[in-house]
Amino acid sequence: MKFKKEIMAVILSLAVVSVPIQSLAGRTGTFHFVGPFKTIENQISDLRSDLADLSEDIAHISNSIEALAEIDALIVQAEAAQGLATPGNRAPANFLILVTDPQTGAPITGLIDSEFTIINHFSVPGALCGFSNNITNFNDVGTGAYQVQVELVDIPECTWVEGDYLAQVIVRSGSRGGQTPLKLSIQ
Repeated sequence: MKFKKEIMAVILSLAVVSVPIQSLAGRTGTFHFVGPFKTIENQISDLRSDLADLSEDIAHISNSIEALAEIDALIVQAEAAQGLATPGNRAPANFLILVTDPQTGAPITGLIDSEFTIINHFSVPGALCGFSNNITNFNDVGTGAYQVQVELVDIPECTWVEGDYLAQVIVRSGSRGGQTPLKLSIQ
C-alpha cells in the first residue's frame, strides 16, 4: 500500500495524467492527475505568446532601421574665426564647415556655394548690419571640409563691431540637408 501511495505521489507531482479506471462495481471512467506539468504547459504557452510579441518587436525595429537609412540628413559641423575681420573694417571672416554622411561617416564632397546658407542671428550692440547670405569666397577642400568667407552686406557705413555674432549654417544638397549653429567672435 505504501508503494502505491508513493507512485501516486510521483504521478501527481509530475504530470497531468489521464488514467482509465474501473471500479469494483464495474463502472469505468477517467481519473485526471494534475501536477507541475500543467504549470510547465502554461509557461510554454506564455513563452509562445512572448515569442510572437518579440517577433512583432523585431519587425518594428527592422522597419525603423530601414526608415532611418532613408533619412536624407547630413551632419554639419562648423567653426568660425575672425580672419582679417576686426572692429571697424569690412574684411572677410572665415568659416570652416564639415559635411558628413550620417550613415557611413564618409565626407560629403563636391558641394557648391549655392548649397550653403549662412544666417546671422541677433545683432551685436552697435552693429548696423550683418552677414546673412553674403558668402564672398568658397572653397571645396575635397575632404568634406569647405572653407567659406563671409563679409558684411555692401553698405559703406557697415563695419564689424567687437562682439560675438551668432550664426546658423545650413547645407542643402538635393533632398539631403543639415544645419548647425556657431559663434563668430570679433575682437
